[in-house]
Amino acid sequence: MNWHCYVARELAHLEVAIGVLEKARKEFVHHTAVCDPAYWRLRLDTIRERLDEDPTLERQMSELLARIDRLEARNPRRESADFLA
Repeated sequence: MNWHCYVARELAHLEVAIGVLEKARKEFVHHTAVCDPAYWRLRLDTIRERLDEDPTLERQMSELLARIDRLEARNPRRESADFLA
């Protein structure tokens, strides 16, 4: 699979995962990586480092990062910051 297809699939997965987190964050077990927006930001940043110039993918990534910003603003306390250390 070429890089562009991989990135498109990964961003689609992240979009769904962030959507679930937005709707059901309180239902997740606390202190797990997936309930922390920082985990999803790290995954996006990893993709961004290798992202080719593609306006569609860049726009999608910017939108996902904005959604993560809103999640973090609702709960600034990082529940599982230890996983990033």
